[in-house]
Amino acid sequence: MASQGKSRSRAAFRLGGLYNHQDWLYLGLTYEYNKDKAEIMTLTQSGYEEETEYPVTNLIRPGLTIKPWPGGTFSADWLRGKISNGQNYDIDRWFFGAEQYLNQYFCLRIGSSDGSSTAGAGIVWKIFFVDYAYVKESMKDLRPYFGSSSAHMVAVIMVW
Repeated sequence: MASQGKSRSRAAFRLGGLYNHQDWLYLGLTYEYNKDKAEIMTLTQSGYEEETEYPVTNLIRPGLTIKPWPGGTFSADWLRGKISNGQNYDIDRWFFGAEQYLNQYFCLRIGSSDGSSTAGAGIVWKIFFVDYAYVKESMKDLRPYFGSSSAHMVAVIMVW
């Protein structure tokens, strides 16, 4: 069977706040709500079958960042919530990381994304920021279907 579909947000918002208690301590919190309309067409032996679903996403993400020395950062945050669509898909993930700027142009990063190892680097050059990130197992939930996976990500940002 082959499926294809399209999804459109019907109602979505994200609220967040960041509190800087001391120069070295940051506390953050975000809440996200999203109600989609997903139209799915599946090819079966008897032809195409159309189905419309209305998944609802509710997520909360508290976090903490500590800056113990110039250029050094330690962070942790927790993503908790669910996606509901007849069945509930519970989300309960932890993220940890450390970053150290070696000079004003270059930084190294290491961490964990829900138990998967992560690493990265960042370069600042004039008005450009180039970030590279590696995640050892990027889609753990899909491992039973596709096996293990890793991801390499690159972002180029221009600020003026």
